[in-house]
Amino acid sequence: MLGCGGDGIERVPLSGKVTFQGQPIEDGQIRFVPKAGVAAPLVVESIQNGRYETLSSGGVPVGSFRVEITAWNPDQPAPQGPGMPPRRQLLPAQYNIRSTLDITIESGQEETTQDYELTF
Repeated sequence: MLGCGGDGIERVPLSGKVTFQGQPIEDGQIRFVPKAGVAAPLVVESIQNGRYETLSSGGVPVGSFRVEITAWNPDQPAPQGPGMPPRRQLLPAQYNIRSTLDITIESGQEETTQDYELTF
């Protein structure tokens, strides 16, 4: 099922599991960052109980994206305003700020499942 966001961009719904060292990421975020030359918006979705879905964004646009994954301790509350310290990142930088994970979404692609099994 192809989707189009309100912006008219062709999108493909993605969902999947995200684990680190075999354990589900309880509280985190997955970001699909357009690679150079890709005219598409950034897509950000939450990871809860080891799963993500691109429901709020309508899917990931057609093109190539770098995938960034973050995870936080679910018992530590999110910052409640400016100047508050950020929550401590639980994953190595190779999965977020220095991520080498990527995905390419093709035109006409059906709804897709993409799991991420992260390790050290």
